Amino acid sequence: MLTSAMKTFRPGLSRLPILCASAAGGGVTYFPTTAGAYQTTFGGIGDVYFSGDAFVAKLNATGSALLYSTYLGGSSDEQGESIAVDATGNAYISGETFSTNFPTVNPIQATNAGSGDSFVAKLNAAGNALVYSSTSAEVILTPSP
Repeated sequence: MLTSAMKTFRPGLSRLPILCASAAGGGVTYFPTTAGAYQTTFGGIGDVYFSGDAFVAKLNATGSALLYSTYLGGSSDEQGESIAVDATGNAYISGETFSTNFPTVNPIQATNAGSGDSFVAKLNAAGNALVYSSTSAEVILTPSP
């Protein structure tokens, strides 16, 4: 049972672990992850106003079942900014990280070079592994001719 709505700090930016579910016995469970998902535990420091993880959740075609749900983050603050899905179901996530241990796989830059580095990651269709993930102190996009 959802007990509080996800707070939005900027348009299009949602932060965790604000989304909570009621647990049996009156306890509180943070964002629901699924068994076998890439990152099933919150990686931040626990300050709900200044520390969060990005997340990826995949629903079935009718939106009635959670196929997978995972956190994506290191020990500090992450902000998921955008997501896209390819034809085979892989998810591409970009955002910002303040963690020095953001999870990387085949990175261009393996560690955060300073405060507020960008990140880009590709999560496989099953939601249980990163295909690649990298941080970058500066991203320059050049349009192709």
